[in-house]
Formats: sequence, structure tokens, C-alpha cells
Amino acid sequence: MKRSLFLWATVAFQLDPSVSSVTLRIRQTPLGHFEHVAPDGLAGSLRVEVDANGQVTRVESSSLTVAVASFRSLLPLRDEHVRKHLKASEFPRLEITELKAEKGTFRAMVSVAGASTPWEGTYDLQGGKDDLRVSAEGKLKMSAFGITPPQFKGVGVRDEVLVRGILKALPHGDSPSIP
Repeated sequence: MKRSLFLWATVAFQLDPSVSSVTLRIRQTPLGHFEHVAPDGLAGSLRVEVDANGQVTRVESSSLTVAVASFRSLLPLRDEHVRKHLKASEFPRLEITELKAEKGTFRAMVSVAGASTPWEGTYDLQGGKDDLRVSAEGKLKMSAFGITPPQFKGVGVRDEVLVRGILKALPHGDSPSIP
């Protein structure tokens, strides 16, 4: 891994689940959309590189998880269907691994319903080494996880899902510094 000559520290952050969330925006056919929000059930930690000015230059995580049961929409029956399609009883958590983010883009692996696929998207950071807020989004296809988009009497959902995350993280314990 290349390191900037201006790297000041590496800080460990823990997600604050009380103010972090993940949203799945699912488009319907022939038109419309609905959203499933996981306002809780999010867990994980971030490793953040900070430059001498206190600005975040890179974010990494080995694992972030979201409890499938925590996704909610306005319709309980729809929630039940989403959990069924995501095989929540067999695979209770969605997992994001190998996350690497810098210069406004991220790459990671996502595991859903027992299948994994690469995922890319964009992000925006606010804060710094003492308080970090990350807004990120990227698109995934249900078919990449072996999930057939449901259809019933001409109404269904599209294969592509927009995933948005709003994460707040706070420094965790004694973070090692790199001089």
C-alpha cells in the first residue's frame, strides 16, 4: 500500500449505530419506488488515515454488517417479502468486507443471501480525526446474488438497487499513531 509522505496518524473508529443507517432504494415496474431503511442493526469499525492537517485521506474496513431484520418500509408485508428474498433466516446479516475508500470513491465486497460480489460507489466525508460522518452510495444488482427480482401480475421490482449509507463513527479506544 502506498502511503503519503504527509500521513500523520491512523485512527480506529467505531460506528455509532444510534445515528447510522443504510437505505435500499428499490424501483418498481412499471414505475415508482420504495425504500427499506435499516435505522439500527449496523455494526463495524473503520480504519482512517489522517494527514498532518487533520484531514481524512483514506478509509478502510475489514467488515461492516447490517442485520437483515432491521430493514423496514412502511408496509410490514413488503418487509416480510424482502426478508424472504434475502434469505434472512439462513443469512441474517448483509456483510461489506474489504472496504477501501479514497478520493471520493470506494470499492468493497458485498455478501447477501450467501453470495458475494464486488461493489463500487461514491462517498463524501465530513469531520476529521475526532468525529467522522460518511455518506456513501452505490448500485447493486439483485441478480448478482442469485435473487430473481419478484414480479406479480405485471408489477414487480427492477434488478438494480441503490444502496445508501449514512455512517457516523467516533474514535475507538487508543488509536495507534504513525509518526
